[in-house]
Amino acid sequence: MNKEFAELKNEHSLPGTTEKRKIEILKEMCDNLIRRNGGSNVFPDVLVIDENNFTIDELYKADGILNRLEAAQKMKDASDTARKSALEKNKYSPDSPYPPKGE
Repeated sequence: MNKEFAELKNEHSLPGTTEKRKIEILKEMCDNLIRRNGGSNVFPDVLVIDENNFTIDELYKADGILNRLEAAQKMKDASDTARKSALEKNKYSPDSPYPPKGE
């Protein structure tokens, strides 16, 4: 989860936050999402956020999409690293100094 977005979400939900500040927070949340999405307001899963007319539900949905994509990328990077490491350690690979059993 993006720390800045989470802090804005928390501030928006506080009972003492004024309506004016809530509107400012929503705009900041929208800007945060667009920045995290590479400057685009078009998100995967066919979600487009209109910067002048959006709902908090759309913001939460876009945040969920970006969190899912970030988590998937981290998992892919970790699995690629593990796979490369396993290939380097595999003593039965073609470049291995150890011959396979039976030769």
